[in-house]
Amino acid sequence: MNMPITTRVFRSTVRPGMLVRHNGKTWRASANVAKGLYLDSVATKTRVTTDVVEVLTDSLRLGCQ
Repeated sequence: MNMPITTRVFRSTVRPGMLVRHNGKTWRASANVAKGLYLDSVATKTRVTTDVVEVLTDSLRLGCQ
Protein backbone atom coordinates (compact mmCIF):
# COMPACT_ATOMS: atom_id res chain seq x y z
CA MET A 1 0.00 0.00 0.00
CA ASN A 2 1.45 3.37 -1.00
CA MET A 3 1.39 6.16 1.55
CA PRO A 4 0.09 9.49 0.25
CA ILE A 5 2.64 12.24 -0.34
CA THR A 6 2.41 15.04 2.20
CA THR A 7 4.00 18.40 2.80
CA ARG A 8 4.06 20.75 5.78
CA VAL A 9 2.39 24.15 5.43
CA PHE A 10 1.39 26.97 7.73
CA ARG A 11 -2.03 26.40 9.26
CA SER A 12 -3.17 29.81 8.00
CA THR A 13 -2.84 28.63 4.36
CA VAL A 14 -5.13 25.60 4.73
CA ARG A 15 -8.52 26.01 3.01
CA PRO A 16 -11.77 24.12 3.65
CA GLY A 17 -11.83 20.83 1.77
CA MET A 18 -8.09 20.16 1.94
CA LEU A 19 -6.96 16.82 3.37
CA VAL A 20 -4.80 17.05 6.50
CA ARG A 21 -2.78 14.35 8.30
CA HIS A 22 -3.10 14.66 12.09
CA ASN A 23 -2.33 12.05 14.77
CA GLY A 24 -1.94 9.31 12.15
CA LYS A 25 -5.33 9.92 10.51
CA THR A 26 -6.49 11.77 7.41
CA TRP A 27 -8.96 14.57 8.11
CA ARG A 28 -10.88 17.06 5.96
CA ALA A 29 -10.36 20.72 6.85
CA SER A 30 -13.71 22.34 7.57
CA ALA A 31 -12.85 25.83 8.89
CA ASN A 32 -9.73 27.84 9.54
CA VAL A 33 -10.30 30.59 12.11
CA ALA A 34 -8.18 32.49 14.62
CA LYS A 35 -8.79 29.85 17.33
CA GLY A 36 -7.50 27.02 15.14
CA LEU A 37 -8.04 24.72 12.20
CA TYR A 38 -11.18 22.60 12.51
CA LEU A 39 -10.92 19.07 11.09
CA ASP A 40 -13.63 16.49 10.36
CA SER A 41 -13.55 12.74 9.91
CA VAL A 42 -16.56 10.47 9.48
CA ALA A 43 -17.38 10.36 13.20
CA THR A 44 -15.09 12.89 14.88
CA LYS A 45 -14.34 16.61 14.84
CA THR A 46 -11.19 18.18 16.28
CA ARG A 47 -9.34 21.49 16.42
CA VAL A 48 -5.64 21.95 15.66
CA THR A 49 -3.83 24.99 17.07
CA THR A 50 -0.26 24.27 15.94
CA ASP A 51 1.28 26.71 13.45
CA VAL A 52 2.35 24.04 10.93
CA VAL A 53 0.21 21.14 9.66
CA GLU A 54 0.79 18.29 7.24
CA VAL A 55 -1.43 18.27 4.14
CA LEU A 56 -1.76 15.73 1.34
CA THR A 57 -0.17 17.27 -1.73
CA ASP A 58 -3.07 16.23 -3.99
CA SER A 59 -5.42 18.27 -1.79
CA LEU A 60 -3.44 21.50 -2.26
CA ARG A 61 -5.58 22.23 -5.31
CA LEU A 62 -8.86 20.89 -3.85
CA GLY A 63 -9.65 23.59 -1.28
CA CYS A 64 -12.61 25.88 -1.83
CA GLN A 65 -11.79 28.93 -3.93
